[in-house]
Amino acid sequence: MTTHPQVDFLYFDLGKVLIDFSYHIGARRLSEQTGLPPEQFLQTLFSGDNQIAYETGLIDTAEFARRINSQLQTEIPEPQLVAAASEIFWPNWQMVPLVAALARAGWPLGILSNTCSAHWEYVTRNYRFLSHLFGPVILSYEVKAMKPAEPIYAAAARLAGVSPERIFFVDDRSENVAGAQACGFRAVLYESAPQTANDLRRLGITFDY
Repeated sequence: MTTHPQVDFLYFDLGKVLIDFSYHIGARRLSEQTGLPPEQFLQTLFSGDNQIAYETGLIDTAEFARRINSQLQTEIPEPQLVAAASEIFWPNWQMVPLVAALARAGWPLGILSNTCSAHWEYVTRNYRFLSHLFGPVILSYEVKAMKPAEPIYAAAARLAGVSPERIFFVDDRSENVAGAQACGFRAVLYESAPQTANDLRRLGITFDY
């Protein structure tokens, strides 16, 4: 019979797992402010090279705003642009009771996310459960690597202080799950909070939920 090593640490993705979001909220808001089509903000602000550079920490917020204004030929003040780009999040209320139950049971919890400084500052300022329930935080813009690249998972394992095969990880993107599995993590695809709870229980993780 095959036996599995004990899981000692639990990592969770941020967007679409712990926190939900819609880029369309920010795109519509900026469209109303500038008269440009929302699609232009979806392409320049929320996808493509600008987003990758920002979330990898290759550029800071000021440079990100400068690039957006340059490409769109706009003069949106940086605070206004950051607000529109960040006020797009709300908690995944299904997951809050689950991670709270895991924390009560004493399981060490961490966050492993592709994100930028503006988004991280917004969600931690507005949703305190992220700082109250989670310890180690691995953010792409801080470690200069994005999932599914190996360096971000290696950084997560180092910070957790356990070997990769003893780490549980849940993410909503299959390529990020595959990247984590290739690094030895016990990674699963997020579908819902009940499904995640079942995945945890199958690995022998006990908690009251």
